[in-house]
Amino acid sequence: MSRLIDDPRWFSYTDACYAENLSALSAPVLRGVARRIGTKRSDARNKERSVDAIVSHFASRRTELASISDDILFKSLLTASVPPACTRSRGTLLVAEFQNLYGLEVATALRTPPIISASPALDPAAVQVSKPCLYSLSHRKTCDALANHARQRALHLFHAGASVFGDVYLAYFPFLSCYLLSDKAVFCQILAHEFGVLVTGHLSQEIVSRSVKGMSVPVISAYAVAAMCSLHEESSPLSQRQKEDY
Repeated sequence: MSRLIDDPRWFSYTDACYAENLSALSAPVLRGVARRIGTKRSDARNKERSVDAIVSHFASRRTELASISDDILFKSLLTASVPPACTRSRGTLLVAEFQNLYGLEVATALRTPPIISASPALDPAAVQVSKPCLYSLSHRKTCDALANHARQRALHLFHAGASVFGDVYLAYFPFLSCYLLSDKAVFCQILAHEFGVLVTGHLSQEIVSRSVKGMSVPVISAYAVAAMCSLHEESSPLSQRQKEDY
């Protein structure tokens, strides 16, 4: 439970991690937040400068909040917008504060853990790719690429370990407690958030084939679907003992 009581782990990421996550957002989103925190209009027009301004502002506010006690923090963030059903802990108050400052997209980017080294069994290049290669003229190739990308991401999460696994979940769902959910539910919610319910729903179903010139051809690559299904059934990296850390 310490992660929900003490300062969250995303307070200790490097500036390079924050900058990399923010750089993945659109220029208009970054520009709007940069202007909101007082960045000059001329600087805010430049995406890199907007990122630097947000990281600098975040570092300053983070240091300020990390230095005060729980009693003072609760009083200073008395009006922080925490969902009614959510416990008002130090962690959830900090999440609410930064979402109020920067908006949901930027706040989520700041909470997202850095990319870690992949398991030796995985293809490092595939894990590092942020978006799959799409083929506008081939529906089949597009499906294959998306399925392979989802599979690599699923394997990466599965082999990353309980710490990163939990951090990713809390980055996306900071007001929910993952220790109240089954391991399978946590895993599936992360993938559904990243790829959409429709995509993950199809990938976790049995292969549906269609006849093409008398041959049975899978709509989505068999190895990708099989890997996703097997991951759902295997034991999760979050053991009962490790859940207590959340």
